[in-house]
Amino acid sequence: MTFIELISNYRILMEHFNRTEYPKLFQKFQNDAAGCFDTLRMEEISEIVRELLDGLQLSWSRYRLKFRREAVAEDDKMLLLLFLIPAAVEYGTEETLKFTEELARQWHERFPDSVFRIGNYAEIQEGFRWKIKIPDIF
Repeated sequence: MTFIELISNYRILMEHFNRTEYPKLFQKFQNDAAGCFDTLRMEEISEIVRELLDGLQLSWSRYRLKFRREAVAEDDKMLLLLFLIPAAVEYGTEETLKFTEELARQWHERFPDSVFRIGNYAEIQEGFRWKIKIPDIF
């Protein structure tokens, strides 16, 4: 399976992104992504990321209506940020860490106004917690 196939197969995940379902869905995604991560070679990472982003942009261009194109693009971005990047970070090899850095770099080149940050599973899980922070005034 290629990275573009992985993302295409998991687009439905964003409809189920919530605190209850995320751990189970992330584990399933992580297991399937392991096959892609196993094939990463340092010298091919830049090309693999370029192919992934080219494939995503091509799939977005198939939508006639601009608002639909933008919605699918945003969902794909969130899928990368909430599933692919954390799965690669958790996998923890030099290749997967380089992959995440290259993905962020190329994303920023293509979409300079778009926020795209490398995060991990624990940070996302922490984001589900409600916190009230009261500043220390004294």
